[in-house]
Amino acid sequence: GDKIGFYNDGIVLWEGGFLQGEYTDGPLSAFISLAASNTSYKRIDYFRYADTDPLQESETVNFFGYQTKGGANYNINDNHNVFANLGYFEKAPFFNAVFLQNQNIPNKDAVNEKILSYELGYGYRSQILSANINLYRTSWNDRSFTRSLFGQNGNRYFANLLGVDALHQGVELDFVFKPVKSVSLTGMVSLGDWTWQNNLDKVTVFDENQAEIGSVGPVYMAGMKVGDSPQTTAALGLNVNVFSDLKVGVDYNYYGNFNAEFDPTTLTNQGLRPWKVPNYSLIDVNAAFRFKFANLDASLFTNVNNLFNTEYISDANAVFSNLPDGSRVSNAANSTVYFGTGRTWTTGLKVNF
Repeated sequence: GDKIGFYNDGIVLWEGGFLQGEYTDGPLSAFISLAASNTSYKRIDYFRYADTDPLQESETVNFFGYQTKGGANYNINDNHNVFANLGYFEKAPFFNAVFLQNQNIPNKDAVNEKILSYELGYGYRSQILSANINLYRTSWNDRSFTRSLFGQNGNRYFANLLGVDALHQGVELDFVFKPVKSVSLTGMVSLGDWTWQNNLDKVTVFDENQAEIGSVGPVYMAGMKVGDSPQTTAALGLNVNVFSDLKVGVDYNYYGNFNAEFDPTTLTNQGLRPWKVPNYSLIDVNAAFRFKFANLDASLFTNVNNLFNTEYISDANAVFSNLPDGSRVSNAANSTVYFGTGRTWTTGLKVNF
């Protein structure tokens, strides 16, 4: 009825500073920012260590991080502009990557995560059309994170990943088109290519009490798509003022190139690929009617999400099964999924007074 498995305090302190400067001269505007921070971790364990044990309170571990970012925009004329941004920063690893297995001995392999990002873009502005397009590329190195997984016995385990590199790159486009005052068409397209960049020699596995139960490796992640998020998305929206007091709208959203999340401890063979979630699209509609209520401004509104009650998978975790020929495969039959929400609607009345 008291403390079970573990009982500790995690002490986290942050100190930091920030500096930013901006410059504007005619069609050119630019900025630069600098920041520095120190993250301090300390762990006090009342469960594993006796009060007389000097290890009950760990040493303080410090991670110094910094950030620098700069960008510029140039207005070619009233309609056209180009812009660019470049940034680099280092951030402290998560607390659970510094103190492993519920022990107060700091992990010497825990290092700052390092992120380098830059983008280049173009914009267009007019009374009828406004649009932006940009290219981006982000390198994220030395990531540290924990993945939850379940063993064949149904028990929950955790895999601790250190030194993982990822590359996120792609192109994005958005626009607003107003052919007439009462009609507005909005849209966007995002095409991403997000991949893990390296294999791991060893991944340590812990139980719920942070006791090490073993390790696996090597883990073949290089070239695999980052899961748990669609890498291709698109949207199109139409809003129409039917008359001054009635507005209606419809929105179309598309999701594709969606790879299931995966258990890294199962990737012990080369060439394995997690199951890819089927592409799907959703349509939402909305309407708002403004009127007078007892001399007060009022509006009646309604929204219908997933108008056609589309059945789709919003989240998935890949599982690999053994085939008779000895190979392993991840597919729809052996993956665990969450289905998305079906048709829903809301309506309401708002009175301003």
